[in-house]
Amino acid sequence: MSGVRAALAAILRGDDGGWASLAHESDDVVWRRALAEGVLPIVADAAVSSTACPATLRERLATARRQALAADLVREHELRRVVAALSAAGLRTLIMKGADLAYSVYPSPDLRQRTDTDLLVAPDDREAASQVLHTLGYEAVGQSGGPLLMYQQPFRLIRDEAVAHVIDLHWRAFNPHRFGDALTFAELDSQAEPRPRLGHGARGLGGPHALALACVHRVAHHYNDDRLIWLYDVRLIAGRMTETDWDTLAALARASGIEAACARTLEAARVWVAAPVPADRLAALCAAGDDADDAAFYDPRAAHVRRVLSDVRHVKGWGSRLQFARDHLFPPATYMRTVYAPASGAPLWVLYLRRIARGARRWLVRT
Repeated sequence: MSGVRAALAAILRGDDGGWASLAHESDDVVWRRALAEGVLPIVADAAVSSTACPATLRERLATARRQALAADLVREHELRRVVAALSAAGLRTLIMKGADLAYSVYPSPDLRQRTDTDLLVAPDDREAASQVLHTLGYEAVGQSGGPLLMYQQPFRLIRDEAVAHVIDLHWRAFNPHRFGDALTFAELDSQAEPRPRLGHGARGLGGPHALALACVHRVAHHYNDDRLIWLYDVRLIAGRMTETDWDTLAALARASGIEAACARTLEAARVWVAAPVPADRLAALCAAGDDADDAAFYDPRAAHVRRVLSDVRHVKGWGSRLQFARDHLFPPATYMRTVYAPASGAPLWVLYLRRIARGARRWLVRT
């Protein structure tokens, strides 16, 4: 357990003793680790009211807090503009993950560090939503996944030669097929809640669905990684859950086959940031057990090939499975040109060989 990380977790739990543990660390080390863990604005906010925070570190964190606030003003303006345009086009859209939690469980949206805004639309509305974003000046960003790998598309807005805002447009909550049928748009949309600060038509997820998504996202996309911001999200959501909400989460987890993902995340959040998770609720989720065939999703050090082999079992039909393998091995040509040879005329097969050579370690070796 990293000493700096453990100290940051203590601060997130409201324990001033965390500052004492940082007394012998350089301000740069603390700042970088807090940024990497996604909790820099939260830690900076805590430093303001803590007499235990070293003076030089408090000054550095105060600067980070002001920067976070300024950046959030830009994000909020753009998000309001995007939400209004999508609503005007008659599209039902859900704000989710960090951007949604910033306006639902955090005392101030700038406290939730994030680099993009995640929006979810119904699969049939993907093209229409993309067109709205293009009209607003957003451009699609090339990515490696084919249609069976990626169910999201990033769009960025460039102003004055700098990235002003990034929208990550999803038409499915999770990319891996193992979790593809969990938390569908229709399910999330049925229990959506308004986010009035972001304007008419802005909606986010209800508590049980937000908690389920936070739990599964950490496993499906980040393989059980204990990054502090994801665990702190869980702490804040759990703190607002009622008994009825916990009943809803249990039923949802059981119906979607995500009990293990919920149990792993809730337990990690309880240990690291003292998330208020009822012991009986956690025990019931844990009792469902893990699926041994999906063990690679719960091991952040697993070789990537194990996750691919695990996930391909959930792809329906042998034709689709072959396409799934092809998408992994041979990304779109536009992506290959952009990432591997933006100024080169090398044949495409050379670029694919280069990619395979670079990715062999990640695919085959435990990290």
